[in-house]
This record gives sequence, C-alpha cells and structure tokens, in this order.
Amino acid sequence: MGFMLPRLDSWLAGCRNFEMAGSEKTFLFRFFPENAAILRKLLEPAKWKPVIRSLFRVFLPALAIQMGMFPATAFLFNYISPLSFLINLPVTLLAGLILPAGLVLLCLTELLRLGIVFPGLLQMAAALGGTGLEILTETLLWINHLYYRENLTVFLTVSPSPFLLGAYYGALFFYFSDTAWLARKTGRRQRLILFMAAVLLGSAFLPAALNSREGQAELIFVSVGQGDCLHIRTPGGKNVLIDGGGTSNCNVGKRTLLPYLLKNGVSQIDLALLSHLHEDHYLGICQLAEDMEIRQIGLYEGNRCLESEVLRQTGAEAWQLLYLSAGQRISLEPGIWIDVLWPRKEEAQQEEEPDDANETGLLLKLCYYGISVLMTGDLGKDEEAEILEWLKESGTFPGGTEVLRSDILKVGHHGSRNSTSDEFLAAVQPRIAVIQSGAGNRFGHPHRETVENLEKHGILIYRNDTQGAVLADIDPDGALRLRTMFMQERIRKKHGGNQRQKKYTRISEI
Repeated sequence: MGFMLPRLDSWLAGCRNFEMAGSEKTFLFRFFPENAAILRKLLEPAKWKPVIRSLFRVFLPALAIQMGMFPATAFLFNYISPLSFLINLPVTLLAGLILPAGLVLLCLTELLRLGIVFPGLLQMAAALGGTGLEILTETLLWINHLYYRENLTVFLTVSPSPFLLGAYYGALFFYFSDTAWLARKTGRRQRLILFMAAVLLGSAFLPAALNSREGQAELIFVSVGQGDCLHIRTPGGKNVLIDGGGTSNCNVGKRTLLPYLLKNGVSQIDLALLSHLHEDHYLGICQLAEDMEIRQIGLYEGNRCLESEVLRQTGAEAWQLLYLSAGQRISLEPGIWIDVLWPRKEEAQQEEEPDDANETGLLLKLCYYGISVLMTGDLGKDEEAEILEWLKESGTFPGGTEVLRSDILKVGHHGSRNSTSDEFLAAVQPRIAVIQSGAGNRFGHPHRETVENLEKHGILIYRNDTQGAVLADIDPDGALRLRTMFMQERIRKKHGGNQRQKKYTRISEI
C-alpha cells in the first residue's frame, strides 16, 4: 500500500476518462441507444465526476492490497479470491470498531475487578459493552461466511512457480517506481525493456535458488498417517495415485492430499488405483474427489458388485471405473507402465462382496525407466504364499516368480507381523523397503520382527512414521535417488553393482 497508493492516487487525480462519462462513445450508449437521453442526463460529468472519484478513492487501498497479495495467497494457501477487495470494506470497518471497543471493555473489566469506583455502573457498562462486542464479532464472522462460496467467490488453484512470482513482483514494483514513471514520461522505452528483461532473467534463476523441486520427484510415498499412498509423476505430465490413505478421524483428502498436490502443481489426477476398499486406502481418494477431478479409478474386478456404492462415494461415472485383474498392463508413457499381478480374474466372478478385502487386494508392479516398485496393499503371508504357488504353476507370466523381482518393495499391511515372509522376500529381492504407517498408530505398525527381518536380508528401510514422505528421483539412465525429510541416498546401477552415497540433509516436509 505504501508503495502503490501514491502512484494510484496521482493516476486518479490526472485521469480524464471521467470527462467522457456522458459521451456517446461509451458502451452504455452503444448498447442502450433507446435510453440515450436518460443516460446522458444521469451521466452528466459535472454531477457524477466527484462521486466516481470518491468511489475509486475508497477502493484504491483494497485494490492495492489485492494486487500485492493475489499471487502470494495463491502460492501459500492455494486459492484465489477475485472479489476479496469488496469484502475488505465492511470487514475493515467492523474491525476498526471491534478493536477499540475491546480495549475499552478490558479497561472496564479491570476497574470492575479492582472495585475502585461505581461498581454497579461499571458492571452494567461492561455487560452492555460485551453484548455489543459480541454482536459486532458475530456480524464480521457472518459476512466472512456469507462471502466464502467455493467455486463462486473463492477458487482453488495450484501454487504458481517461483519464476512467475519473481516476474510478477519485479514487474509490479518497477511499474509503480519513480524510475519507470520518469521513463514513461520522457519516452525512454529502451530503459523499460532492459529492466523487464533483467527481471525475467533474474526470475529464471529463482527456482534453482529456492530449490523448488525439493518437494517434487517421480515417485512420492506420501505420508498420510496410517495408510498407503504412492504418487507417480510422469515426464509427460500425468499424475497417478495408488491408494490415498484415509481415516474417520480426519479428512485426509482435504487436509493432506489436496494441499500436497496443489502445492506441487497438480490440478487433476489422471488415474487413481485402489488396492482394496478399506478406509486407510480408499477413503482419502473419496474425499479428494470432492475438490479435485479424478479422471479414472481402477479397482479389482471382484468389486463390480459394489459399483453403485463406489460411484456414490467418489462421485464418478460408471465409464470412469477401470476393473483390473492379474495379467493386465496399464501403459502410462513409453518406459512407464503398471502390471497387475494379483488377484486372478477367475476369482472375481463371484457376485457378492469378498469376506476379507485384504485377501483380494491388488498386487501392482510399477516399472519406471527400469526401476521397479512392488505395491502390495495389505496382502498377508497366506496370500503371499498363494501368489508364489500360482506364479510357479500357472505360466501366466514368463519366468514365474521372477516377475515379482523389484528394486523397491512397499511392505505389506504397513509392516504387520503377518506379512512379508522370507519366501516372499526371496522372490522379490528388493534393495529398498518402504513402510507406510502412521506415527503412534494403535496397531503397533511396523512390528519389530518385520523390521528386523528386513534388516536381516540387508534391505534399506524407509518409513513414513519416522522420516515423513519418501521421494524417489529416477533418471532415464536408471539412476535412483531417495530422499526423505532427513536423509537422501543415491543408488546407481553400474556394471551390475551398486554405488551408494549417503548425504544427510533436512528438506521441506511434504
């Protein structure tokens, strides 16, 4: 306001557009020619020019605030409010009354406590003042609630890039500076062009200087509490979620997934895959669908009997559902695909809900430029044994159990002692294990014996409950770098071996 108001006010004082208020060149006369005589009289310059100037002068501070805070609000809070300057007037007026009234009321209550003079009169004044202050405060809150209408007066948006922020604020402050004003007055356009070029060049270095990719990666095991969620980003701009966490105690979709996605430039989900329909895998997707478009939802073939319920909970249409079973492949982009390894299609022919959704959860294998990730949902040891036996005998996949071999294993059932058997680990042969569980969960996940078993096999362990989100950067040449809040590690396959280099850093939490 201090920087922009003087220039806006001087512009208003010298503006000559108000002299044209009664001119037939205005749009009012072009669109309403039959009422030209009435309009000409109403818009007489001598009559309305002071009123128009006064209205503009009232709105100038709000306009200055809006211009200054518009990108910052979008960046920090992921929403924009184009008409917020309209509500600033009544809210500012009420706040200007509430603050001094509150201070006076504090003084009255303190005098009443001390009992110095006129206790009866002070008590009555404090009661009346408190009632009046409550009315003013409730009115202010009512105006805020009345104004806040999502997708009508307030719109969710992704965070603008640091480049756009730098370019906007650089251009804004330069335009309202004395240097730019003099350059415009003297006709020195070259100086304006040179300075704007410098602003754009400086802004181009901001993303690197601010390390704006620290919260982004090709794969992100999002920390959603007691639940699973893998976010897959492709070079072509596709965004895929495998599960979305969820709990009845908190709106994970709105409070965790939505802010995380918007902050990282994601405005829609192309595909959400559900391992099964338990709350800690499925509810977050339902909640996210209320505020963000999910173009397609993939789930187990055996859940066809629950289609109407899924459509009601997610708000999707029937054509958006993708039913999956073993043997199918989802191609995302060249070099990136997801194979469905379990359950078998013949087990999905039943027309009623499975007794235990954990037993028929999807087993998915993601291949991303040669790096493979096995997503196990909540499969237990019994299901692992059944999968191994079926892969050996069925011949559905070439190589049998070799199809399970993966670089990263998402540990089954949040690290429960009833998952991740030695036989299953021997078939998968992971280098890295990611355990997705919530801190201090009532189930005791991950169990100590599961963690010790992973360590016994020489597997690197990453955990959401102690390290936050786990980010995997994957290069087209097969390099993999893992990062968390506290640790990042680079693993490169070279000549059949692994080179590991640990670097402990603290990065932004997702």
